[in-house]
Amino acid sequence: MAEKKNENSEFENSKVFFDCLKKLHTKFGNQQLSMQTTIKLVRYSMEIVELTEVKGEEQKTLAIALTRKIVVDAPMKDNEKEAVLEMIDNGVIDETIELVVSATRGELTINQVQSCAKKSLPSLSKCFGCQ
Repeated sequence: MAEKKNENSEFENSKVFFDCLKKLHTKFGNQQLSMQTTIKLVRYSMEIVELTEVKGEEQKTLAIALTRKIVVDAPMKDNEKEAVLEMIDNGVIDETIELVVSATRGELTINQVQSCAKKSLPSLSKCFGCQ
């Protein structure tokens, strides 16, 4: 099984961790945790952590620690649990959180590219006789 990163342990015995964990259990409810629902779990973790006094890089660390705890305790098939823990421990969830944060800050240019393409396609189709 994937090795647990030590950076998450700073929160695991804190009051804020247990308060957030309780809220996360309530919010996630009786949903079955699987590979497919892991990102939803991360989303809920991020939303709950956002409401705490924890800020900056520690928010991400706390969200990952909460996600990891739920996964470790979840009744999942061993191979699926191992795969999700590997995603956590190998930085996939970390990068997913970074992507969400970048998007909320307006740092992604995805919509700008789409808008540019929509404006350019009619002109290009005329040039290539695609009307």
